Amino acid sequence: MSTKQTVEQELLTATDEKPKGKKEDMGEYLGRIATAIAEIEDAEYKTLSVGAKAWFKQAADAMNEEPPALENIKPFGSYDKLNEEEEKAPEPKAGKGGKGKVAGKEEEAAPGKTDKTEEEAKGAKIRQSSVADTIRHIMCDNPAVTKEQVSKELKARKLSFDVSRLDQIYSFTARVLEILQEKKKLK
Repeated sequence: MSTKQTVEQELLTATDEKPKGKKEDMGEYLGRIATAIAEIEDAEYKTLSVGAKAWFKQAADAMNEEPPALENIKPFGSYDKLNEEEEKAPEPKAGKGGKGKVAGKEEEAAPGKTDKTEEEAKGAKIRQSSVADTIRHIMCDNPAVTKEQVSKELKARKLSFDVSRLDQIYSFTARVLEILQEKKKLK
C-alpha cells in the first residue's frame, strides 16, 4: 500500500527544505518554499504533481507582486484536492481501430531499438537541467533583457523549455535583479 504525499510533503521533499516551526511566520515559510521550488532543476520540476505546480504558480504570482505579498500565498491544503481529482480521472480508452493503443501515449520502441543512445540521453538531461541556470545567466549578463529575448536565446541554443517555467524563473530573477539595483549592489 503506497502512502500518498500531500503537496506540502512533496514540495519539502523536492527542495530538501524543512519547516522551522513556531519561530517562522506562515507567509515567510510559504515564500521560502516557493523560492526553493524556483531553484530546483527543470527535470525535477516536471515530475511535480499537478497540485504542486498549481500551488507554486499562485505562490510565484503573489511573490512577484510589487511589493511581494507573502500573505496572499495560499496554504497547501486546497491543492491536495487537485491531485485527488487527477487520480480519480478515468483512464484513457483505447484508440479507434481496436489495436489497444492508448490515446495520448506513444508506443514503446521495439527491444534493441532506441531513439537515443545512452550518451545522447545523458547529454539531453544535462542540457535540460541547465536551462534554469542559462536563463539566470542571460539575465545577469543583460538585466534589461526581455522575456521574449530570453526565449529566442534559449531557442538559438537549441534548449527545450516549458514556457510557464520560463515565466516563473524570469519573474523571480527579474525581482532579484531589481532588489540588487535598489540596494546599489548591481553594476
